[in-house]
Amino acid sequence: MKLSKRNRDRAQVGATAGGIARSKLSATIIAIARPWIERLGAHPPMPAMEFAYQTCGAVWNASRLEDAIAREEVVRQLREGVVSAAPKGAETEVRQLFDMLYEHALATSPDDRRMVVNLAVVNLGGGSFRVDVASVAGGTEA
Repeated sequence: MKLSKRNRDRAQVGATAGGIARSKLSATIIAIARPWIERLGAHPPMPAMEFAYQTCGAVWNASRLEDAIAREEVVRQLREGVVSAAPKGAETEVRQLFDMLYEHALATSPDDRRMVVNLAVVNLGGGSFRVDVASVAGGTEA
């Protein structure tokens, strides 16, 4: 499993916020998802990768919610959904992995309020893939 050159380069090129460069959101999602993707092995099936990246996109969005009570409720619901999809006997490991991904997302660029509106994993063949993310600015202006 290899990231495409386009995704490897995304960490180098990004939008600016107040004159400060920040990475493409796809690079951020890839970094957050890395522990999960690594657990899938060298040649994971595409549906497993898509589920992992889609879940990480949803986790990112939840971590961007400003209201702590709403954020924790959304995270609880996401966690329950992901754990319920886990193979029998792996629920505890999946719950721990989910919580680790959420903490990573929460700690990553806390002032970045972009929200994922579409995420696609594109199989480029030969074990390479690309993650495309469309986002919108989130948060509220004071």
